[in-house]
Amino acid sequence: MAKSSAPEEPDGRDPRSGAEPAPPDAQAMSTSAGIAIVSSASYVALIASVVRAVTLANVLGPIDWGILAAVRLLVGYCGNSHLGMTHGLNKLMPLALGREEHDRAETLQNTAFAATTGLAVVAGLTVSAVAFFDLAHLGITTRIALAIGGVLVIGGHATNFMTSVLRTYGRFGVIGRALLLTAVAEFGLSIGLGLLRGVRGAVAGFVLAQLVVLLYFLARARLRLAWRLRWLEVVALLKAGIPLMLMLLADQLYRTVDCLIIVKIVRVRAFGMYRLGATLAGMLYTVPSSVAYVLFPEYMKTYGRDGAEGLRRQLLLATVGLASVMPVVAGVGYLLCPCVIPWLLPKYVEAIGAIQVLLLGSSVLAVPIAADQALVAFNREKQLIAFRAVGALLIAAVTYALVHTSLPAAELLRAIAIGACAGYALTSGLSLASAFSVYTDRRAIVVGETLLSYLPLVYCLGALRVARSIARALAGDVDVPGGLCIALAAFLLACAPLLIYVQRRTGMVSRVARSLLRSGRRRNAGDS
Repeated sequence: MAKSSAPEEPDGRDPRSGAEPAPPDAQAMSTSAGIAIVSSASYVALIASVVRAVTLANVLGPIDWGILAAVRLLVGYCGNSHLGMTHGLNKLMPLALGREEHDRAETLQNTAFAATTGLAVVAGLTVSAVAFFDLAHLGITTRIALAIGGVLVIGGHATNFMTSVLRTYGRFGVIGRALLLTAVAEFGLSIGLGLLRGVRGAVAGFVLAQLVVLLYFLARARLRLAWRLRWLEVVALLKAGIPLMLMLLADQLYRTVDCLIIVKIVRVRAFGMYRLGATLAGMLYTVPSSVAYVLFPEYMKTYGRDGAEGLRRQLLLATVGLASVMPVVAGVGYLLCPCVIPWLLPKYVEAIGAIQVLLLGSSVLAVPIAADQALVAFNREKQLIAFRAVGALLIAAVTYALVHTSLPAAELLRAIAIGACAGYALTSGLSLASAFSVYTDRRAIVVGETLLSYLPLVYCLGALRVARSIARALAGDVDVPGGLCIALAAFLLACAPLLIYVQRRTGMVSRVARSLLRSGRRRNAGDS
């Protein structure tokens, strides 16, 4: 029998060796503890990422920042080079572990490792070749940045694959520290090399940061990965993963189609300004993404054990929590933008309106995260793909129409952002309705639950309006320090009932708080 590929104990022993065998995920944390650790790391990484983005945007300027954003956007699309097999692993491996099929889990892991690594190398070399032979007729600066970006494709696959396996085993301590290390390494290396070599140095800094994180994984994860390719498992991974890849590719497209149209038709400078807003909103979206990151394997295990009914409470808890908390966070960012951006990013003041709208849009994206994970567990990936395609078409149509108008830059970018949020709302509502329909045939209940999920966002929008009115009445202007402080205080005071509502309905606030306190005591060598 093949040896298990589960993480080793601190002394090098397999967790299932010895007198009392244990499953590979014996060191897995509870869902709330995993959310607490990954979310805590994500918050710290988020702050570092915001500072890094602000610094790089100032160092590079809108044009070079636009080139960097375009390269990273392309690298993001090349992340699908695994053809869905990594997503298939994320789905099939937790199911195998939940059914105590440890040998199958090991085979799936090693097959996915061998196949996806080879595909990532091919994709990365292709990107570098396009730049090297100037197949796209680009400027020399863009070509060099793109050539280095090819290496970024390969390094990104390596770190993402190891993170996926560790997540399945519940090794969130390692993952959390890797998130922190990534933030620190990217911050220091991208900014340092960006100051020395501009956008080319910034891209190289991201590559070196990936190398640092990969070395950390090799030293601390203690995973046994083997180059073993079994074609039957390749077929199984593709069958399970292609729908997920198409779903995530559709998700990626509907969240970036506006950027693709802007960079293709409008000037790189406008793209750089708009992409800054999308980057800041994406950083805010990191927080709910960390929740989804922990929930997915847990959902798959629960579904494999208890069926759809077992997911009902988890779905409601996560949806209510995210729908209530994220609009508050986004609202704070909305109020800060007019004061902070002219001070930190004077070259990007035209993008303030777009940034504010996109920050609010991130809270719309966050609402259906748990529903999306549940639909994947229910094998409804085709529905998710269709929902995102509808949203992407709406965003693309609005953006294409707007870029051909004569609107001033600031109004144009803000209008495009509003169109993007409309697409987000449409797709999110469809996902929620589909997930809620699993548990009832009554359409009125489904519609009611879907609309109720957006009630906190509507409440926060009203609170923002009231808070700004109070600040104007007392300080004369919202965008001065005194007015900003008044607006923030009024907004947070008005939103306090949302946190009380979340606690009373779900108990999530106290659960996560207790997990944060316990996480430090629970850390042992198994998740170090």
